[in-house]
Amino acid sequence: MSTKIIPSINVQDFEELKKRLTLLRTFSDWAHLDIASKEFTNFETWQNPVELERLEKSDLKIEVHLMMHVDRNSIRKWLREGVKRIIFHIEAAEEPEQIIKVLKKEKREIGIALNPETPVEKIKPFLKFIDVVTVLGVKPGPSGQEFQKSVLEKYKNIEGVKIEADGGVSRENIAAIAEAGADLIIAGSAIFGAGNPEENLRVLKKLI
Repeated sequence: MSTKIIPSINVQDFEELKKRLTLLRTFSDWAHLDIASKEFTNFETWQNPVELERLEKSDLKIEVHLMMHVDRNSIRKWLREGVKRIIFHIEAAEEPEQIIKVLKKEKREIGIALNPETPVEKIKPFLKFIDVVTVLGVKPGPSGQEFQKSVLEKYKNIEGVKIEADGGVSRENIAAIAEAGADLIIAGSAIFGAGNPEENLRVLKKLI
């Protein structure tokens, strides 16, 4: 299976989120939303799922990456139309097995994210119940951080699910990330930084 690049959106307000999603509809079939709270990341982004109901209906599939403390009740707020995959952090999840049950019942794809310092062993009991492991190459927070190459070793210990690389992806390292075994690669500033986002994505695709 070829590696897929998913553009990520890391913004502070809904209007900017809406603007970027509208743009992505023209050249991408997926969007990754970074949702961060200060309690978990010391950084804050837009985090009001009710506003997703105001988006125009489209074929764009959304995955939400919840960089915040969640439980089986709070996770339900993100079960909105268009949201196909929900990723929660093992470091910030209360009763992960209960969260997985909720998401399975609601027929959503399930992802568990790992901070750079968190060992894969912490999520191994859940691998047979989920779809994706999101391995962070940076600390949860703002876009534009430098990728920590040491996390690539984790890929070797993840089996049976897709591996998603998130954080610090650039033109310089995307080929190495794909070669290490990432099935999905999340790119934020590499797409929405300088230049044209559609052209930036096209360039990244050519590099893997």
